[in-house]
Amino acid sequence: MGKIGRYEELKLTSESELEDLLASDPTVVEPGMHFLARQWHTRRGPLDMLLIDQDGRVVVAELKLDSSDDMLFQGLDYLAWVHENIHAIQKAFKEHNVSADLPPRLILIAASFSDILKARTRYLKDEMQPTLLCYRAIIHNGENLIVTNELDTGESPPETPPVREEEHRDYLDGDELKNMWDKTVQFVKALAPGDVVTYSTASYLGFRYRGQVIAVLRSRKAHFFLSHYNKDGEWVRTRLQNQVDLQLMEQAVGSDYLNRALND
Repeated sequence: MGKIGRYEELKLTSESELEDLLASDPTVVEPGMHFLARQWHTRRGPLDMLLIDQDGRVVVAELKLDSSDDMLFQGLDYLAWVHENIHAIQKAFKEHNVSADLPPRLILIAASFSDILKARTRYLKDEMQPTLLCYRAIIHNGENLIVTNELDTGESPPETPPVREEEHRDYLDGDELKNMWDKTVQFVKALAPGDVVTYSTASYLGFRYRGQVIAVLRSRKAHFFLSHYNKDGEWVRTRLQNQVDLQLMEQAVGSDYLNRALND
């Protein structure tokens, strides 16, 4: 959205209001996201929102106004139903090129998440692990808008063999994105030249300084994520898709980053 200037906080009173705002602009959930349906009937009850990402994967979005530990189990129920009925969904939304070969995803959207829910998600692997999005509702220039921020729930010990560092980079689409990946790796290493070391797992490329993990890179086809500490010392995940994202990330990390990371 860029710099939004002055705005007012908007208090939502129902989940349907949240659905309305997300359905009107699903790209606030993720760039390239498209809306399919809301309150979609399943034998497990009505599914809050059904979306499709830029890779053609069906996305189950479970919404709550506030923190709710139950939403993880509800979301997993709907995810299982979508997985079992993916061909029916593909047929129902022919115009959207739904992929039946890629596993569906789960995104949980709420104002906040408890430590209990975040801890539980760490034990879910691969396509079962949900994305957690915190939302804020605001009024800007007379328009009601939603702003989202993705949480990182922390690192769980890898259970798969390491892979070569180059494989994470090679998974990215296009030379521009790969060049951004290289610049990000160089930027993190330059925080302490010669002292920041990388290590590779099947899921991510990690960075250690004095034995402590200070950052993690995860590649996707059309973007990648850098997990790092923010100004408040919280472990967060930043999506990088273009040069503006890269500049904002470098500003957010800042020159005092290692002091924050080591004092966490």
